[in-house]
Amino acid sequence: MGISARVSKYMSRPEQLIITGAFGGTHIRLAVMSNKGRIISKVDLPTKSFSSQDQLVTTLDVEMRKLEGGKDARFGGIGVPCPINEETGEPAVPHPANITKFGFQGFFSALSDRVGKRIFAYNDAQTDAMGEAMFGAGRRHQNVIFHGLGTGYGVGIVIGNIAIATEFGHAPAVNAGVDEAGDKRPCGCGSRWGCAEQYASGSAFPRSLASDWRTAEEVGKAFLAGNHNAETVVREAMNYLAYNIAIAKLITPGALHVIGGGVSLIGEPLMAVLREQLAALHNKALVAWPDIVPEVALSELPHDAGLLGAGVLAEQSAGI
Repeated sequence: MGISARVSKYMSRPEQLIITGAFGGTHIRLAVMSNKGRIISKVDLPTKSFSSQDQLVTTLDVEMRKLEGGKDARFGGIGVPCPINEETGEPAVPHPANITKFGFQGFFSALSDRVGKRIFAYNDAQTDAMGEAMFGAGRRHQNVIFHGLGTGYGVGIVIGNIAIATEFGHAPAVNAGVDEAGDKRPCGCGSRWGCAEQYASGSAFPRSLASDWRTAEEVGKAFLAGNHNAETVVREAMNYLAYNIAIAKLITPGALHVIGGGVSLIGEPLMAVLREQLAALHNKALVAWPDIVPEVALSELPHDAGLLGAGVLAEQSAGI
């Protein structure tokens, strides 16, 4: 299968530089990229090192200038872990659940003023989805759904060349076992229900089944080493993810589902468990599948999808 029309059209544009970034619960990443899909320079900053918006704006201004290296990028785009207010262009949530030490009120306006160019804000699942659709696992597919399993759980959908952010991660977990066991885990979004994020994300791993591990990375290592308890934790999370994929497939039949985020670094053994769970749903006829079991793939850009996608979206927003 060749590259999609979306990719071939985009790659025919004149080359230019774009500032891009991704805000996460652990790291804030900045980069300068070429619109041909090449990261030229980048830096990672620990999220917890920032305690105020002013401190963050000042630091980002300095780091962006370093990354540009005397070359002038005309605009930029940054993914953040919350919805975006389309009217203001600012994050709709002043204090996202996974980033609580500094506020986002008026942040992108202040950052744009400081750096002297427009920096657009996007939901991080939206940027991840566009990055994978344009340069990663989804480049040969017209429609792509990205499931980002990191500190949280974000879902972005790309239909043609349009990227849409969703709130699948904060929808009630779709699994009868939640009600049967009464396992309604509280979420940082304020919900008293059990958001899907609390069952399928990296943060959920060490909380599942009274897990013996403190981080998703520890669970992943134990799983790969053949630990039975870790396998149970992973299987439970992939069960919840399979239900969400089933619902997303009903919305966008025929799309490729790309699994990314820190959890995806477990690799193909994780995907094998996910495919088993999807096949089990199909065989039990628990979900009204439009045709066949959804096609899933591992992210090809586990570290850079969000950066590249933010750059593509920034070009669209700038009308380039």
